[in-house]
Amino acid sequence: MSKYDIQFHTVTPEDFNVPYVRDRDSIVYECDGKEGTLAFNGYFYVEAGDSNKPRRYPECLPKKVFMSLTCDHTYEQYKIEIYKMELYESTNEISEIDGDDGEEPMRVCFFPTNKMKIWFRILEDMSAVGSVKN
Repeated sequence: MSKYDIQFHTVTPEDFNVPYVRDRDSIVYECDGKEGTLAFNGYFYVEAGDSNKPRRYPECLPKKVFMSLTCDHTYEQYKIEIYKMELYESTNEISEIDGDDGEEPMRVCFFPTNKMKIWFRILEDMSAVGSVKN
């Protein structure tokens, strides 16, 4: 089974939310050269539903990002559009912090993550270009 190293980068400076893959052992990557899916443990702080409803995050799907993929000593880079996301299971890391003056310890999540899956379309293969262009 191949192990992937996948990183995401913004397309424009005003975009700031991109998927973050927490550990590469959790990655399940499938792509036919035009569309694909990526299941992983990490985070992606965007709204996946109707952008007209109240929302927690300032950005909504669909979202364009650059995706860099390394697998078995090959490097690929794509400009993709993520159009769907599903969250499956919380994988938050909870820490206990001692309370002040003998208070009960507090349970705090410093790194909220989920097992999730994203669906994407490849807009451009940047691998042959050699550098990322907007």
